[in-house]
Amino acid sequence: MKLKHLLVVIAALALMAVACGKKEAAVAEPASFSVDSILAVASEYVGDTVTVEGDCAHLCKHGGTKAFLTGSDSTVILRCQATAEMGGAFAPDCVGKTLTVRGVVCEVPVAMPDSSACENDSTGHNCDTERQAVKAYYVEALSYSK
Repeated sequence: MKLKHLLVVIAALALMAVACGKKEAAVAEPASFSVDSILAVASEYVGDTVTVEGDCAHLCKHGGTKAFLTGSDSTVILRCQATAEMGGAFAPDCVGKTLTVRGVVCEVPVAMPDSSACENDSTGHNCDTERQAVKAYYVEALSYSK
C-alpha cells in the first residue's frame, strides 16, 4: 500500500517537473520595414503584424484617421488606417515627423471602379494624397510612435 502511494507521489512530482520545465513561447516581435520595403513584399505579409517606419507626409483632414507615410521619395506612399485599439486617430502633430507604426498588413480588393466611385470612400470623403497612395495594400495601425 505504501509503495502505491509512493509511486503516485513520484508520478505527480515527475509531472510537475516536466510542466515547470517548459518555457513559455516567446512572443515574436513584428517584422520591421521601411515604406519601400513593405510595399515590395506586402503580399507575403497580408494578415501579419508588422512595424513600418516612414515620414508622415499627410494626415486625413477628417479627424486624423489616416496617416500617409512616404518612402525614399514622396511618390511612394503607404496609408496607415487608425483603429480603435490605438485611439482612433493619429495626433495632429505627426505631419512632418518620422512615425513608427505597428499594425496589420491588409489587402484592398483590386477593382476598377467608375470615376464617380473614386470621389468618396466609405466615410464619404477622400483627398488628393490618398489618390496617390498605393491602393493594393495598407496597414491597420495598432499603435504608433513619433
